[in-house]
Amino acid sequence: KAVTGKEFDELNVLGGGVKNGLMNTFIEEELHIPVRAGNAEASALGNALYTIYALTGELPLNAEVTEETTPIH
Repeated sequence: KAVTGKEFDELNVLGGGVKNGLMNTFIEEELHIPVRAGNAEASALGNALYTIYALTGELPLNAEVTEETTPIH
């Protein structure tokens, strides 16, 4: 809140950080909000999508693709 002026109900973690359960537990305890772990490969997926965009000028992203490739637990 000190940085953004906003309050959040949860924190969604994507990428390699989802594999570190202890770190996510520490974050939950410090922030007093739940941490939800998403896809560990989300960073790679984002990189691939923007590479496609750079090559084609199109970004093949929609809600269906996002939900299927980055589940949140």
